[in-house]
Formats: sequence, C-alpha cells, structure tokens
Amino acid sequence: MEIKLQRKEANKLFKQGSYEEARSLYRQVLDRIGGSNVLPRFEITLQIVKTSIYLQDYEIAKSDCESAKLLARRLSDKKLLQCEKYLGEICHQQGNHEDALQYYNLAYRLSVQINGSKHLTTADISHQIGDVYVAMQHYSDALTSYKQALKVRQKRLAKFSKLIANSYFAIGNVYSCEREYKLAITNFQESLAIRHKLFENNHLLIADCYERLAQICNDQCKFHEAASLFEKCLKIYLVVGGKTNFDVAQLYRNIGLAKFDNGDHGEALSSHQKCLEICINIYGEEHPNVAMSYSSLASIYYQQEEYQQAYDMFRKSLDINLKVLGSNHWIIADTYHNIGNIHYNQEKCSDALKMYQVAMFMRLKQTRNDHIRHRIADSYFVVANVYAKQSKYHDALEMFLKSVSIFQNLYGESNIVAIIYQKIAELYDRDGRADDANDMRSRASEIFDRLEHGQIPTPIQTTSPVIVENDYFKAYMIATIYEECHSDCTRLTFIGPSDSGKNFIVKLLTKQNLTSPYVAENTEAMLDLSTGNIFKQKTDDYRKIVGKKIAATMLSITQQMESQYKMEESSLSELILSKIETVPEANPTIISSFTSEYDENRLEERISNTDTNLNASPSTQYASVDTRRYLDTFNDFMQQSLQLCDADNSQRSYYSNVWEFGSKISWNLRQLFTLRNSIYILTLDITEATNQTSATNEERTTLNTFLDSIKECLVSVLDGHCDDAISDPIQVDDADLDVGIYEEFALPVVIFVGFHNDCVTSDTVRIFNNLTETIFSTFPQYSRHIIPSDVVFNCNPKDTSSYAIEQRETSCQALRKLIQHFTKLMPVLQDCVPIRWHILLSILHKSVINDGCACSSNSSNFPRRVMSVHEVEELLQDCGLFRSDQDTCKMLQHLHDLGEILYVKPDYGKEYIITQVEWLAKIFQVLFASAFGQKADATRRFSFTRITKIKTDGIMKESHITNVLREFSLDDKEKEAILQLLENYNIICPRNNANANNESVAAAGREYFVPIIITPNFKSKIDIGSLNDAGYHVSESLYIQFEDNSYIPDVIFYPFLISCLRKWNNLEAELFYRGAKLFLENDLYYLLIVKERSKISLRYFYKKSTNLSDELIKKLVWKSRPQELIQGRFFDTAKKYMPKSMNSSLANYVKCSECGQFLNLFSFTEDSRCKKCIYCGKTAKSMGDWINLEAYRIELNKVIAFTSRSTADTRRHFFTVAKEIGIDWEKLAGALGIHCNETSVIDAENKNYYNKANQLLEKWYTQNYCLKATYTLACALDHIERRDILAKLKFNSLELSDLKTAGRTDILERLNWH
Repeated sequence: MEIKLQRKEANKLFKQGSYEEARSLYRQVLDRIGGSNVLPRFEITLQIVKTSIYLQDYEIAKSDCESAKLLARRLSDKKLLQCEKYLGEICHQQGNHEDALQYYNLAYRLSVQINGSKHLTTADISHQIGDVYVAMQHYSDALTSYKQALKVRQKRLAKFSKLIANSYFAIGNVYSCEREYKLAITNFQESLAIRHKLFENNHLLIADCYERLAQICNDQCKFHEAASLFEKCLKIYLVVGGKTNFDVAQLYRNIGLAKFDNGDHGEALSSHQKCLEICINIYGEEHPNVAMSYSSLASIYYQQEEYQQAYDMFRKSLDINLKVLGSNHWIIADTYHNIGNIHYNQEKCSDALKMYQVAMFMRLKQTRNDHIRHRIADSYFVVANVYAKQSKYHDALEMFLKSVSIFQNLYGESNIVAIIYQKIAELYDRDGRADDANDMRSRASEIFDRLEHGQIPTPIQTTSPVIVENDYFKAYMIATIYEECHSDCTRLTFIGPSDSGKNFIVKLLTKQNLTSPYVAENTEAMLDLSTGNIFKQKTDDYRKIVGKKIAATMLSITQQMESQYKMEESSLSELILSKIETVPEANPTIISSFTSEYDENRLEERISNTDTNLNASPSTQYASVDTRRYLDTFNDFMQQSLQLCDADNSQRSYYSNVWEFGSKISWNLRQLFTLRNSIYILTLDITEATNQTSATNEERTTLNTFLDSIKECLVSVLDGHCDDAISDPIQVDDADLDVGIYEEFALPVVIFVGFHNDCVTSDTVRIFNNLTETIFSTFPQYSRHIIPSDVVFNCNPKDTSSYAIEQRETSCQALRKLIQHFTKLMPVLQDCVPIRWHILLSILHKSVINDGCACSSNSSNFPRRVMSVHEVEELLQDCGLFRSDQDTCKMLQHLHDLGEILYVKPDYGKEYIITQVEWLAKIFQVLFASAFGQKADATRRFSFTRITKIKTDGIMKESHITNVLREFSLDDKEKEAILQLLENYNIICPRNNANANNESVAAAGREYFVPIIITPNFKSKIDIGSLNDAGYHVSESLYIQFEDNSYIPDVIFYPFLISCLRKWNNLEAELFYRGAKLFLENDLYYLLIVKERSKISLRYFYKKSTNLSDELIKKLVWKSRPQELIQGRFFDTAKKYMPKSMNSSLANYVKCSECGQFLNLFSFTEDSRCKKCIYCGKTAKSMGDWINLEAYRIELNKVIAFTSRSTADTRRHFFTVAKEIGIDWEKLAGALGIHCNETSVIDAENKNYYNKANQLLEKWYTQNYCLKATYTLACALDHIERRDILAKLKFNSLELSDLKTAGRTDILERLNWH
C-alpha cells in the first residue's frame, strides 16, 4: 500500500513539473519493489527515464533506459519498442543523430511487426525519423518519412487533428529548407488552418506558423508581408509569454530587420531598441545578443548616414564580442569590415584600408567554408575599391580578380560577378586598355541579360586562387623556420597476463574479424579516438594525418602573405597587437619581417647554394641544401595544400597507434618499446583469483601468482622508463568523465579493463572493481599511474547475439572516451613543436609508403632504417630543415617520446636512431618466434633439433640470427645495430667461446647467451643430486631477497643474469630456466644462481680433491664473498629497472636445516663455537657454508668499512637524494664543485629533476671518487640547507664516524646521533 501511495505522489510531482523530487521518489519506489516484479519495475524505470529527459540529464536517462530494456526483454516486444523510442529521443536531444536514427529504425521495425505499417504508433515513429533526418540535413529522406506519417494519420484520424497539423508543419519546414517556397507556404497554411480550428487565436502553435511564413516572405524579399506576419506572431507571444521573453526580443529583431530591408528605418530603429532593452534585462551588458542589437542599430544609423552614431554602436558591439567571443571569430571580422565601410564613406581611405585589411587577415585565418569564403571575397572587393580610390590601379585589379574568382566558384556568373566586371572595366579605362574594358562590360551585360530571363547561374569550379607557387614557396620557408603546431598521435599498448583477452579487445577496437584464428599482433593500426575510424600505417592515410596539419599551416601563411603584401606594416602592427591574438598558425609580424628580409632573389640564392660537402657537421641556420630533395619536399606539401584548401581543419583529432605484442615478445624485450608518453591498457580476467596460479601456454608449471604477473606488467611499463622514473603529477580537469579517478595522475597511464567470457552484468563489474582495489592496495607505489574503469568486455567469440554486440560497442566507446581524455592531457601533445619536426616525420613515413620499407644502410638515399645522428642531420640539411645540433637532438627526442622512432643512447658508443619502430618490432617477433619454435615462416627453415638445442642451452648462434632475418634483407650495419640494441637492453650477452687453445671467435662464429628463451620443459634446473653423485661438494643455499619479501619480476632478473654472465663469461658458464651456473676461475669453484619467486638462491660447488679441502674453499668463499658481488649487481639492476618498487633494502638469508625457518645471515647467538638458529636453538649448518664466525667477529669493522667504501654504498644514497632534491639540484651541483657548463649540459639532456640530479651525482662520483664521498655529500646537503634529505639517509657507523672526526657535530646533532 505504501508503494502505491509513493508512486501516486511521484506521479503528482511529475505533473506539477517537480521533476527532481519526482525522480527521487520514483527511485525509492523502485528500490522497494522486489526483483521478481518485472512489470512494475519496468514501468517505474521508464517513468524515471521520462523524468530525466525533462531534466535534460540525458546520460542518466540513457543508462536507466538500458536497464529498462533488459527488463523489457523479459516482458514483451511492445515494452522493448518503448525503450527503443526513448533511446532514439535521448540520442536526438544529445545531437547524436546517427545513433538516434539507429534506435528509431529498430523501433519502426518492431512497430511494423507488432502493429502493422498503418498503425498510428508506426506513423509517430516515422515522423520522429523525419525529425532526425532534418537535423542531419538529409531533406529528401525527411520528406519521405513525414509524408509516410501524414498518410497514415489522415486515414486514422479526424480531419482536424493536431498530429496532422504537425505533419503539414514539418513538411513545410523541409520544403522551406530546400527553398521550395510555394510548397512550403501551402503546407504551412494547411497546418495553420487546422490549428485555428483546434486552438484559440493566441496559441503558440499558431505563432509558429506565422513565424515560418514570415521567414519565407523575408527570403523572397517580401519584407512588408514578412514584417506584418512577424507582428502577428509578436502579439501572441506578448499575450502568452510576457514582455521580457527571449523569443519576444528575437521577434523585435526580426521585425526590425524586415522593416530595415523594406526601407522603414525609423520603425526598424524602434524595434531594435526594444530588442536591446529586453536583451540587457535578460543577459546584462556583456552578451553576444546585446552585441548583435548594437550592431543592428549601427547598420540603421549607417544607412541614415549618421556615421558617428553608427561608429559608436559598432564599437560597443566590438568591445562586447572581443570579450565573449575572442579575437578569432568571424563576427569580429565582420565588425572591423563594417567600421571600414564607415571610414570609406567618410572619405577616410587610409583608416578604411586598415579596418578592411584587419578583417581580411582574420578571415584568411578562419576555417574555410562557403560562408567564410564569401566574406574573403567581399574583403578583396572592398580593398580593391579603396586601392582604386587611391589610384593604385594595379593593386586594385589584382584584388578584384581574386574576388571575382571566389564569387564565380561559389555562385557562378551571378550579379556580383557582373558588378566586379564593370569595376574592372573602369580600371582598364583608366589604364588606357579600351579593348579589355569593352570586353569586361560585354561580359557584365551578358550576365545581367541571363539573370533577367530567369537563368540560374551555376558555380564554376576553379583552382584555388589563393595559392601561388612563388608565394607558397616563401610560406614553406617561413613555416620551416618559425611555425609550430601540435602533435596528435601517441601509442596505445595492450598489456596483461596471458589469456586475459588482450587479443580479443584489440580486434574489437581495430574492427577485425573476431572469429579469425590469427592474433592481432602489432596491428599497425591508427585509431581515431573521436570517431573510432581505423587508418593503416602502411597506407597513405596515416601520412595524411601528419601532412594535413603541415599543409594547412602553410596554406594559412600563404593566404595571410597575400593580404599583407598590400598592407602598410607600420600602421597595421599596432592595431593587430592591440586587438588580435597572435596564433601559432601565422604570426603577422614574423611574416612581414621575413618577406621583407628574404625577397625572391635571396630565396633563389639560398636554393641554388648546393654545396656538396656533407661531411662537415652543419652549423648555421641557413646551411646548404640538396636542391632536388628540397624542392621535392616543397612540391609535396604544396600539392597537399591544394587538396586541403577547402577542408575543415577546425576540429582537432587525436589518434592512437595500437600495439599488442601477443606472446612472441617477452617483457624484457617489450621494454625497448615502452614510452612515458603512452597509454597502456592492462586487461584483467575477472575470474582469476588473486592467489591463483597464472599459467601461460608454454609455462604451465610456473609458481607466479596472479598478482606476480600483474607486477611483471606494471614494472615493465612503469619502472621501465629509466630516464623518466620520477614524473610530476598532471591535473585532471574533466568533470564529465564517468569514471572514478584521482584528481591527479602521473605518466605513463595504465587503464584497467576487465575481461569476461560471459554476459557482463552489474555483478561482473563489481567483481572487477574488487579485483582492481586488491591491486591498488598491493602496489601503492603505482597508484598515481593506475586508472580504474568500469569497462568490462564480453570476450566470448561464440556469443554473436545482438545484445553481446551492442554491449561490446558500448564498452569500446567508453574505452575510447577514456583513452581520448588522457591523451588530451599528455604534455607531449599539448606543447607546440616546430613544424619542421612534423615534416621530418612525414618524410620518414613517405619512405615506407613508397618503398615498402626505408632504404637500407648501404643505399645512398635517405632515410635509412638505422641512422646515426650525423646522418639525420644530413637528411635535415638536404631538406632545408636543419637548425642546430641541439635542435636536432630535441627533435629526435620528441619523435622518440611519441613512439615514432627509437632514439638509442647507449652507455658507451655513439647514439643512433631506428627510424622504423614497427620494422624493429617485427624483427624481434620473427627472431624470438624462431627461438620459441612458434609457427612463423622463419621457423620452418630450421630443424626441430636446432630449435630444441637453442631452447635448452639458451645460446643463439650468429648464423641462426642471420638465417632467420634473411627475409628482412639486413645489411651489416643494421644487423650490428640490432645486436647492439639487444646488448644495451641486457637481452643478450656475447659468449666468450674461445677454447683452451685460444682459438679466435670468428673461426667458430659468434654466439650469444639469451636466457629469456629457455623454457622449463627443456631445462628447468641443475640436478643437485647428480652433482653429489659426480663427486662435487654442494653448499647449502643462501638467499638474496628484499626485506619485505616482494616478488622479483623476470624483467629485473634476466638483466641481472646478463650482468653476471658478463662478469664470469667463460666456456664453463651454463644457462637453465631462470638460473645459471657460473665458474669463478680465480676462486676455483662454481656458483649456481636460481630465481625462486621472491628470492634469488645461491649455491657454490666444487670438485672434491686432495688439493681442495672444505675448509680451504670456505675460506675462499668468505674472503671473496660472491654473495656481495651478486647482491651489488642485483641492487644496481633493480635500481635501474624498477626504481619505483625499491621500497626496501636487500638482505641475505639462509634456511635452517632443522626447522626450515629463514635466518638473516648475521642473526645468530653469541656462542663463538657454533652457529645456532634463533628459532629452534639448534645448530644451523647452512650458515657455516657462507660465514666464518670467528673471522666475522674479528673483521666486523672491516666488513663495515668494506661496505661503506665500496661503490655500492655512497651510490645507494643517490636514489633518495635525486628523488627529494627537486629544483635545488643546481644548488647541489655548485656545492659539489660541478662546473656550470657541465650543469647546462645535464639540464639540456634531461627533462625532470630526478634525472638531472641522478646524472649530476654519478658524474660527481666518477670525477671525485674518494673514501669519504658520503661525508662530502652530507656536507653539501647541509650547506644548501636540505637537511630534510639528510634525515632520510641511512648512514652507517663508519660514515657517522667520518663526520665526527671532521668536527661536523652540527650534522650529527641533526641526525640525533650520539
């Protein structure tokens, strides 16, 4: 009973217009209705949808309507029909006409199926479809739909029906849009007649008919009739709506315009003044409608030749519009133009010219459409009139010709064209060209005659008059020197555990066949984030994305130059600076200075300078260029500009380069392609429990938990940016984003997306959110990078139901919206960069399109796939794009940040560039697919025996690499660069395969250790039992791990293993799955390294003999302490590859052979005769293999000294200092005695404070190494008053003693040391 009363009260509130209260009450009713009561729940949900539509909360309405749709499927098709109609209405109101049409068509088909085609419901939907077509300007389709609805209504309803009147009105509106005025008037009159029968004379629907008839009369130049009809409409509005309604103000404006056009200036003035009063009362003084009223009053004063009043009104209008519209709006240009008209009529030609030129300059900058092109032509026309009045006949003729060319293109041989021909004839007369003048007059007369006989002119297609090759050449030079624009594309990479739906979701986004067995790896697809359209990189479409931006900019410069040639620079500059915002696309001051400084002779002189000595590094801004290449580049963009001159470039688009590696490339290899300025999509299988084993196709026995695999992903993409380990937060300012995100985030961004093999429900989303929260709490160090979402995909390829398809499309749209949001916020896309950088990018992509791939290194043509920095500078020089070495480095770094190239800066050797990143990724895929034995074309050339040996030994021969990559036609330089790249990123390590006779490596061919290719199925570990049987003594294990026992990712372990192989590289070295056997030649024993999830296990073993006793080997182990060397290498690797996860220090543990507890290597009892476990009290034999207790007690201070004076100790403070120092890093450089020149180099090479400080500290330590380096660093921090950092450093006792000895008790007091 209470539910009925609440529902009744909600209905009452709805009828009263209290929609917010009604919706709240409806939701209370809905919550109280049981889940089994489907029909009541459906009815209430649909009522909530209606309420939200009235409140214009369309997204909420859409969401509730989708819920109602789910209920309707359980009821009947009639209920489903209602939902489809509401969804169509919502999308129509939102302006999403394509979706609205789709929903209405579904509703129409359902209605025909349920009710038949001649039912009123079907007619209503047909009428609504017509409304959508009108909004889309598809008038013929709209007319068909409206007439279909009218036909049914006429048969089903009485003659004088409101719906029939509405149909006539809608049909009249379509005819009016198509300028079929007779048919429009007929239909409006039919609608008016019916509405007169149905309603009182003062009804708003009758006023609508009057207003539309008045507009038609206006279009037909029947201004008196139009004014009369507008006045009838006004009387109704004054009765119904009051005197301060906006519609009343608009009607006064329309009456004023009609009176003005009819010549009744006095009455027009009165109407516009009433309109102004109402607008000021509604909006206040500063509003576009108020400015419009001032402008209308100015036009009347202008016609009455009251120029001062007209000028004052235009100035008021201009001042308001500059504040509310900005300085780049076409209305601002129109106002300047109108002020120019006033000056012209006052015989102030100089002032008129200034105003006309400002208007023309602004119009040339605006997006090109017929509306703007008409105004540009008008500007040319009035400027020509001024020049003619100033007796500058040649300049006037040039401007008239430009004007007539545009008008012909727009309207054909029309009245304005004939008028211009007459103007040109007058100029010819004054120039003594009588024949040409007569020809112009004859052509004008012919046009007037054709128009008098009712012949309608047709537009004439002409080549764009605003592009002249010589001018465009200058524009190209200006663009390459001065102009800047944004980048619009960044990389979108899918990551996640195996079998987590990455491949399926990529196929969905890139519109591939979902049932295809092929993997969507490295799709080479560009995703338009606004529309969802796909561009292929290997087609010209992708290059057009870059080329359109470049060509549009240079086209804008060309057009402005044409206007500026005739401007008086001194008088214009002050006005432009005061009234016009300088935009990157075209700086007028730069254009003026450039065109005056570099005339045609200078330009040709520069091009003709073809100095061929390219060995010297270019050093000046205007270095010599390759004439052919320079002109080819110029002509290329000129042709694009000719094609794009009328394109709409106002809407900026964002694109994502979609990457998904599949299973062919390990996490270690993927680090080569990780970017800070990238978005990563981490896919999660929501059915995966956080403690469940995550098994891959090749690795079913792994012990990694689900969270371990997530950490592997996060470390590889977030910690993998060695140069950008610490990033500043970026503010999130989009309140419309429908996901719960933090107020700030850091790059790179990782968006969590769910994967499910069934229908996605609210429970599915809840489970996904719980899983996300678990990951958040487990890895708090990544909280600023992780972006949660409610996006969950149904990834069951067998589910092809319409509901699943619709759900996937909704998920794709939500994901694209989220990606676009964060793409827009990326600094690399927000900052403008020189346009020559984009030109270089376009050149690189053109080489791929034309040749299939870039030129190989032995070719004389650029660009090559592998290039040195010097070769890039030669390419830039040839194309006239080179500025300086520093500019080149910045350019390469920017393209690297976008993922367009790979800019390799090795620790040693020269820098080089991979210009085709996709080509490199394909090489790695093929190379390691062959090693893993996957089905690839390259694999088929090799026997199973060879593949098995590679996967067993982890050793890859150079001959194998050469054969696998034969299809890529690599030359020696490219192959060496790829191998060097793999070495730099610690993927491979050259094997020292010289035998005892010291035979050369070349004789046997080079071999490489590749630990990542070994799989557990082939060689999981070394059998310890077999070693004992073979007469070896094997020690107990010593474990290296983080104190918080956190998981050690493979992305860190394998580079660490490579560093150990480089240290102990001999024929005895042997690899196995996640481990290695190393021979320490100087110490006469072997070392086993094994990864065991969160620990690295060490064992040593040796061949038992009379010369090597157990005690001797233990003393050697104690003396050399291999665990410290191993731990130091692991620490350096972890610091480099996962700085964000270094939350705890490393420690050494052994396992008690009695109780199984793990013991710190130095945590034992004080009994000097034995080593006892602190847990069970029994002798811990495992400690005896790694520590000599007596020697330890004697040498404890030496151990501390060794630790503090080793390279690892002072440098262990560098991470904390670099992380905390911030802007004070330069002060620290001064305190440490680093020269300012070196500081400038560090500043230029790095982007954030962490990188700058870290490089500074490393350079200082290398140059000034001493035993008391920590002491010097502590004093420097104290000197610059960064004692907060001192408090965070963990000094050992020797370091503190150094401070005490040096008398720095002040620092010791701050550290609370006694």
